[in-house]
Amino acid sequence: MRRLIFPLFLLLSVVTVALAQLGEIRGTVYDRETNNPLPAASVVIVGTQIGSATDINGNYIIKNVKPGTYRVQARFVGYGAQTKEVTVRAGETATVDFYLSPTALQLDEVVVTGTGTALEKRSIGNTVGTVNIKDIEIAPVRSITEVLQGRVSGLVALPSSGQAGSAAAIRVRGLVSVSQDNQPLIYVDGVRIDNANIDYGSVWTGGQHPSRLNDIIPADIERIEVIKGAAATTLYGTQAANGVIQIFTKKGITGQPTINFMIERGGVSIPKKLYSTGYLIGIFPTGEDIKLGARRTPDSVKVASEGLANSLLSTGPYEAYFASIRGGTPSVGYYVSGRYENEVGSIPSNYFKRISFRGNLNAVGGENWDIQVNAGYTYSKLKRPNNDNNIYGIVPNALLARRNLATPTNPYGEPFTPLNIARELLNLQTTHAFTGGVTWNHRPFGTFRQKVTIGFDVTAEENEQLFPYGLGFIYYPYGMKGNQRRTFYSLTLDYSLAWHIALTDKITSSLTAGIQGFADSDYRVFGQGRDFPAPGLSVITAGAVRTADEYRYRVINGGIFAQEQIGFANMFFVTGALRLDGNSGFGPDYGLALYPKAQASFIASELGFWPKNIWNSMKLRVAWGQAGLAPGVFDKERTWDAVAGLDGIPAVTPGNIGNRKLKPERSDELEVGFDAGFLNDRVGVEFTYYTQVTKDALLLKRYPPSEGWLNLQLTNVGEVRNKGIELTVRSIPISTSSVSLDVNFMLSTNDNKVTSLGGTAPLPYGLGGIGEVREGYPINSFWGYKLIGIKPGSLTSALNLLNTYRASASYNFQNPTHRRSIMNAIANAAVQVGTQKEFLGNAYPKLNGSISATLTLFRRVSIYAFVEWATKFYVYNNTARFMVRYNTYVPEIEAQQKVFMAKDTVELEQALREWMKYDWRADDLWVQKGDFVRLREIGVSFTLPARFARLFASRRVTFSFSARNVALWTKYGGPDPQVNYAGPGPNLNQGSDFLTLPQATRYIFTLNVEF
Repeated sequence: MRRLIFPLFLLLSVVTVALAQLGEIRGTVYDRETNNPLPAASVVIVGTQIGSATDINGNYIIKNVKPGTYRVQARFVGYGAQTKEVTVRAGETATVDFYLSPTALQLDEVVVTGTGTALEKRSIGNTVGTVNIKDIEIAPVRSITEVLQGRVSGLVALPSSGQAGSAAAIRVRGLVSVSQDNQPLIYVDGVRIDNANIDYGSVWTGGQHPSRLNDIIPADIERIEVIKGAAATTLYGTQAANGVIQIFTKKGITGQPTINFMIERGGVSIPKKLYSTGYLIGIFPTGEDIKLGARRTPDSVKVASEGLANSLLSTGPYEAYFASIRGGTPSVGYYVSGRYENEVGSIPSNYFKRISFRGNLNAVGGENWDIQVNAGYTYSKLKRPNNDNNIYGIVPNALLARRNLATPTNPYGEPFTPLNIARELLNLQTTHAFTGGVTWNHRPFGTFRQKVTIGFDVTAEENEQLFPYGLGFIYYPYGMKGNQRRTFYSLTLDYSLAWHIALTDKITSSLTAGIQGFADSDYRVFGQGRDFPAPGLSVITAGAVRTADEYRYRVINGGIFAQEQIGFANMFFVTGALRLDGNSGFGPDYGLALYPKAQASFIASELGFWPKNIWNSMKLRVAWGQAGLAPGVFDKERTWDAVAGLDGIPAVTPGNIGNRKLKPERSDELEVGFDAGFLNDRVGVEFTYYTQVTKDALLLKRYPPSEGWLNLQLTNVGEVRNKGIELTVRSIPISTSSVSLDVNFMLSTNDNKVTSLGGTAPLPYGLGGIGEVREGYPINSFWGYKLIGIKPGSLTSALNLLNTYRASASYNFQNPTHRRSIMNAIANAAVQVGTQKEFLGNAYPKLNGSISATLTLFRRVSIYAFVEWATKFYVYNNTARFMVRYNTYVPEIEAQQKVFMAKDTVELEQALREWMKYDWRADDLWVQKGDFVRLREIGVSFTLPARFARLFASRRVTFSFSARNVALWTKYGGPDPQVNYAGPGPNLNQGSDFLTLPQATRYIFTLNVEF
């Protein structure tokens, strides 16, 4: 033991001397306007990864700094960076305080661009959209799509329904592909997650379905970055042509733990704007109402209406409870949260429940390495009603009901399913979702850095559908149970290195390289049992007839990349990069895909003659790059389908033809623009023009039958073009210690065109083939027959035909089916509709915009409003058209009645001209302008003075009220233009309203307490 004392003493002495030779840097980061401390600000030594984050009081400490003179920089989101020089002496503490000013343009903001490392915005040639969650704390958002909607120029969220748990599609810079998914890639803390917006169909309710993006809680998010288009996403390679969304969750910070409790209570209601249902009432000649059947002539009925569908709507309760704790030391930081949410839909048989937990840990292991561990878990239950493209659902039967045809079993005259039965059908989805990852950052020497990320995204989803025995459903009178289970795994492996060096005193080099691998596995199994022998049974094995189905796939994608950036005097930057990719969806005869990238950035405001007193910042940028979209994993394979042959003997029939030459779609994009700051960066302007061409677009092509195949083959033959502009204006017109005002304006355009179908025929889609993909027109285009007008010389014959019907004992004008037949005959005789399909409009908005403002008074009261609009797009109002065909659309029935009552050709012509506005045969009448302006969100919050907050033993207490989808102004003839009967999934079929619920209004009262 004595032999060890001296070596230990010597070792401790060496360590003590070594530590004594180091110093430290301390200080506080303040808001220059208010003198308030800024928690979670970043303070780093320039040119290194050595730094710290400020605690709840704005204090920071950087320990174990070697003696010397350093440039130290403080950054905070929404503020301009500040850099100061400091000299550190051995064994001493250097104190440096920072005072940051709020700015509308931050060229020094650090963003992740796809290289696995962070770069300042000033050095990159492409635009990156950012959303700081702190800026929208008042907003009543509960999903990622609601966070992004209208807040990033060039990104459009397309909500589909007002059902609880429904989702929205996300499109960045338009539609890139005809046949492949247009949803952007999603990363959470560097881990790629399931971004599929697909309803797999085995348990089908009519169209609406959720998105796994709903599993991410906005309260857990620090910020979101949107990397748009191929010019920016090259280093993400194949599958990145639609853009990339990077979500960064909250991390631990140095200081005492901050505990936050939040309670939300409110309601959800769908505006009672659904169509009234029209029906007929028989009358005496004196006008007294009687039951139908007393007389047959047109004057024996009158038109009545009933708001049956609106009567089904109610205000559903909404509640949510959230708690989090955040804190740490300079060595270890942590963030832990939990949330429970329950939303009851405005329509019967609809609710969404979610329980979420998140735990993030960040630890510094020494002077040159740190590690981050992120994990999030969500459990959810979603009950969906049958609706939309499902005539057996609740709303469809209410809209198509005819009271005069009521029976004891169909009390409202429902045509397909009585409402009491439609309410009892069960469609339940239960989901377990986990996303977790580990990131290790290492700085072995100087400015050389390397990073490793390993992560998993796992989803276990169960969909149940039950039609109870004896309920009376027309297709399953003896009941049916269906169960579909989906298990999705995604593995992310990412290694990157970065080396930033100064070649001279004015020239710098930033080299980045890395390798990535992704493996996605999707397994689905479905079972169904029907015809139960007795009531009370609800398992598949109890069914007399049972069926099953199974599906699985695995996609492997891997790539390597390298990027070099040269900077000149911190003013001019040029960047070049390459990525080489392989994907299991590529045909065996294709090989690997190579994607290049080049960009430049010039900070013109650094020139000596620049008028900085007014126009203080100006960055010019240009970027060009390529990215891809891979075909499906089985598209290259030749497959055969099993069938029953002669006498039931098993046989096969041709399935997918396959294509050994399949390659990824390749998007080539050029963007140019500028970022400008005015009035000390109180006004920031970002402008971008982009043009993008997708070549080798994947389309189904028919080859000559003489080759032995009748099926279509997926082939790289098409071409799609997108171009547009993006404008963002952020301003802080007022910023004082007592009043501040932030105003943001965004505008984006998109012009989409299919420039080549490679010789393939136009691709029809949608209900009734209303949509077609044709060369020279947008991907999502409506095509149909137009109304021409009254046929010349037809009125006399049409009146004679009407008189024939009036005199016939075979036709009853009180019978809706007879009336429809009579009206169709008269219309065919007298009203002309075109015989050639014509272009009727595009479903994707060509112009989107928004404006938001936040007014803060005395640092306690905040008032917020957000308005969004879209123009130059069309919606297919198939709801009203379908009601016309079922004789329940009130305006058409009233116009129809005037036709039936016409006494001569003059009255008939006048009546027909009014009725023509509702001719169900004319497609152009039902493809309607969807332009709208919507008051998307409002909010107001009040923070108690500190002396009152202390009564609750807390640091801060805030009360707030907020609402979403508050008001709507639109040219659309239906209740809401922002709907889609097929949900958020399909590339095509967007912009179709078929028995779909409008967007729901949500209002929330919130109590937020911070300890």
